[in-house]
Amino acid sequence: MQTVSRRGLFLIGGSGAAGAMLSGCGGSTDDPRAEGRDPELLATALAAETVLGEAYAVGGEGGAPAPVTAAIESFIAASRKRAERLAGLLEQAGGEAQETDTPAPGTEIEQGNAAIAAYRTAAGLLSTAQLRGTAIAFLAAVAAELSVMSDLAGDDPAPRAFVTGLPGEPYVAGDETDARETTTTTTEEQP
Repeated sequence: MQTVSRRGLFLIGGSGAAGAMLSGCGGSTDDPRAEGRDPELLATALAAETVLGEAYAVGGEGGAPAPVTAAIESFIAASRKRAERLAGLLEQAGGEAQETDTPAPGTEIEQGNAAIAAYRTAAGLLSTAQLRGTAIAFLAAVAAELSVMSDLAGDDPAPRAFVTGLPGEPYVAGDETDARETTTTTTEEQP
């Protein structure tokens, strides 16, 4: 690939010729949001949300103390509202809901991570700002619920600063070295 320095651009002269040279300098003009993936992304998010709601329901069947039961019941209701909204959006997009399995008891955090990952992907690739905003709002809601669920389980409610839901960076802390460990540099150590 031929490179052109700043001086070379001036020598080429004229903004038209310089613009033509710069336009060939990498990057694609294809927008991945224009690929018509809304039905697929919404179906994946709906499946993840449905399984999450079922995980909350299965996990809440243990005779927990009243405050815990109230929190779980509110999470079940919120998950159902999100699922209803996603089902409506999926229908508008011309897609069909996916079959889901019943989650095992005690998998609320795992299913929440899956929902966060689905929303994270959808937030970047859905075709409209409104759909992307919905995915972002739902991601934030699930992350907040997971924080409470982690706290109820006796774990750190916010083990990572940026929740991704991805296997390599799950919501829950994976090891002893996490973001809480910091190093400090005194002014005497600086050059």
